[in-house]
Amino acid sequence: MITSGYSFIAFIVCFATGVFFVEEKLKSKTKFFEVIPPLVIIYFGVMLMSTFGFWSLSIDGVKTGAGAARNAMKSAILPSMIFLMLLKCDLRHILKLGPKMILAFFSATFSIMIGFVVTFMIFKDKLADNSWQAFGALSGSWIGGTQNMVAVQQALNLDDVGMGYTLLIDSIDYSIWIMLLLFFVGSSKIIMAFNKFNKADTKIVEELSQHLAALDEEIVKEVTFLDLFGTLALALGAGAFCVWI
Repeated sequence: MITSGYSFIAFIVCFATGVFFVEEKLKSKTKFFEVIPPLVIIYFGVMLMSTFGFWSLSIDGVKTGAGAARNAMKSAILPSMIFLMLLKCDLRHILKLGPKMILAFFSATFSIMIGFVVTFMIFKDKLADNSWQAFGALSGSWIGGTQNMVAVQQALNLDDVGMGYTLLIDSIDYSIWIMLLLFFVGSSKIIMAFNKFNKADTKIVEELSQHLAALDEEIVKEVTFLDLFGTLALALGAGAFCVWI
């Protein structure tokens, strides 16, 4: 049983790295990680290890070093990771999509949010007491990705068990949605008919995709010691500033 804060953090980092290492080695040989993303495996793995006592966050009501480290890392790492995720987000490219595309994006976002609220109101009598938190985290995933779901979990104080079920539902729904998308991608007639019905001009999106792909190839280079620690310093600094705010 781990009680040391340092050992707890080291174990979590090694476990997460191991999952991504296995994915990198096996992704060309199996579609397992397309169905169950590494993040889901990490989350459920950590939840199971916590359940079976791999570490102790408190003993007789007194917080251990592992518990203190978890609380400190939980509030500090999230804003740092979101900062890293947004480093490659260029608002100028988004604005080039034009008002129609941006309006479509926000329309989809609000429709998903409203859909979750309406669904919860219909089924709330048959759901658990904390189901509103799970619905909030799940909607966060569908309007902003897994990182956004974790951010909403933190904001709503959704417990780890509830988050585990939320991740499972998200993974199942996502897999079904991807299958539908792949089906439509394979049928160009359906896509062309849909675009014609909506009077959609995809030329801007295609040009932007090609530009971003070329830009990625330009900036790819060997990662140096200064690159690694400079990025780490920026991320931790931004995270500390967010926590202070």
